Amino acid sequence: MSAARPVLVAPFMPENEANGRLFLEATGAGRCLWHSEVRDRRLMFVDSTGARHDRPPLTARALVAAVGPLLSDASYASAARRLSRELAACTRRQAETVTTAVRALV
Repeated sequence: MSAARPVLVAPFMPENEANGRLFLEATGAGRCLWHSEVRDRRLMFVDSTGARHDRPPLTARALVAAVGPLLSDASYASAARRLSRELAACTRRQAETVTTAVRALV
C-alpha cells in the first residue's frame, strides 16, 4: 500500500481469503482472484467467471486477465493512493510517538 498500487489477492488458505476480502471490502483497493466455497463436502475455488476448480486457479493467464482491469480501473488506483497517504501519516505519527517516548526516558 505504501507504493499506492492496487492489491490483487490470490488466497491459498481460508485466512488469506478472509483477510483479503475484509481488506478489499473495507477499502476498495483491489480485487480477489477467486473465492472458496464448500460443495458436497469438497473445497472448491470459484474464479471471476464462476468456474469452479479443485485447486486455486493461479495461472499466468488468470494473472494477466486480472491485472489489466485492476490497473485500468480508476477506483482501485484512487483507493490505493488514499490508503498510501493514510499509511504515511500513520507512520509519521508512530515515529513521533516513539521519539517523544525515548526523549522522555532520556
